[in-house]
Amino acid sequence: MVLFLFLGSFRNALLVAFSIPLSAIISFILFPTVKLSLNMITLGAMAVAVGMVVDDSIIILENILRHRSMGKRALQAAIDGVKEIRGATISGTLTTIAAFIPFLFISGIGGRFAAPFGWVIVIILIFSLLISLTVVPVFLTRFKRYKENKILSDIVLSYFINFNQKVLHFALNKKKWVLLAVVVFFILSASLLIFSPISFLPQVDEGSILMEYILPPGTSLNESDRIGGILENIIMQDEAVQTVYRRTGSESASYQVEPVNRGELVIHLKPKKLRKRDIFQIIKDLKKSTDKIPGLITLYHQVTAEKMDESFSGLPTIFGITIYGEDYDKLIEYSQKIENIARHINGIGNVINNTKFKVPELQIRPIAKQLARYGLSTKKVMDELKIFCRGEIISRIIKGEKTIPILLKGKYYPEINKEVLAEIPIKTPRGFYIPLKQLTQSSIYYGANSITHINLLREITLPIEIEGAAISKITRKLRREIDKLHLPQ
Repeated sequence: MVLFLFLGSFRNALLVAFSIPLSAIISFILFPTVKLSLNMITLGAMAVAVGMVVDDSIIILENILRHRSMGKRALQAAIDGVKEIRGATISGTLTTIAAFIPFLFISGIGGRFAAPFGWVIVIILIFSLLISLTVVPVFLTRFKRYKENKILSDIVLSYFINFNQKVLHFALNKKKWVLLAVVVFFILSASLLIFSPISFLPQVDEGSILMEYILPPGTSLNESDRIGGILENIIMQDEAVQTVYRRTGSESASYQVEPVNRGELVIHLKPKKLRKRDIFQIIKDLKKSTDKIPGLITLYHQVTAEKMDESFSGLPTIFGITIYGEDYDKLIEYSQKIENIARHINGIGNVINNTKFKVPELQIRPIAKQLARYGLSTKKVMDELKIFCRGEIISRIIKGEKTIPILLKGKYYPEINKEVLAEIPIKTPRGFYIPLKQLTQSSIYYGANSITHINLLREITLPIEIEGAAISKITRKLRREIDKLHLPQ
């Protein structure tokens, strides 16, 4: 419709419009070469390219028609029309392509978005240029008759052309003032970049928040549920919140096992028109309130953004620092120093250091002399402990078509503590029983919450939440500060 409005001929509009699907479909030939597929990014690039695709065809078509208006035959008009402006058309298209070439060389996560976008536009523009220089002139030679059409948009365009003439004359008569104004506006516009927030992906108010909370390992389900209830009450007091859904521990219908010291809340906000703050300010306010609870780690995300961050980085945030080495105690020391550094860098909202949460572990060491005295082996004591602590399947019975295991377990299972274990009776070869405390030494050890490795070395990862800053800028600041620690290899 737009082409018909400005070209004045349904036939010419259809010819130019034909170059759009032709360029797109032919470009699919090169998709496998650069490993592209049809997805939201490549389809979006095609949509952007549509306006640029018809430019070359319109320019070529109108110039050929201009030569036809001079009385030339169709073939001669096509040859002269293309020759006259092919240099300008090629240079104009290549200039546009050059603007998208840098997209192809962006690396990392950004490259996954930018490179396919750039490739599609470059490929389609190349084909659209070739089509405008070949297909369009060939079709126009088939139109033997030429009739000048009245263009419907001439009335509107005449007003614009008159206005443009006045502006042009003014600009040419005031060259110095025009150039000065351009320079001033350019400097002012460029200076606004300093105050503009920067983020990897556009900041979108989704209207819902995902809040994850983590309590110290060993926290009971009842305690975790109690803290979750407190969080619910705090969140529901915010006037912008509409509803809250909470999960503590694992989902009942899920194969994914979550420890009971973890949970998450999905917070649905009221519609934008019914609240005074945007989602980012609401997250800040909620975080201030919930962080007052001691021993609690919280992570706030928007629901879709959290899924994208996790898919990119494998972390609950899009960015993190990993340190690794052989000495785990040193890693803990360095992680605390790096955490302190990161917390004082602008643009970093939150740093999660799970090494602060130690897991209590009961270590039981056999006394070799005592075992030898009663004729016991370490394995015998270990087997008794396993039965008492975890139970053991000693037999199976068949009931109908089902095989049902029989589990033998200790008297105090699963409420086990240091005092109970000390009194476990261990049967000796002579037939009498000795309490475990006479055969072993026990102590409580607080160890790592989880043990992970990278390149066969122990590692600690600190997930970091970014707020309104470029990751590359924060990375440079972190590297400068971390280098001052003089970490070993």
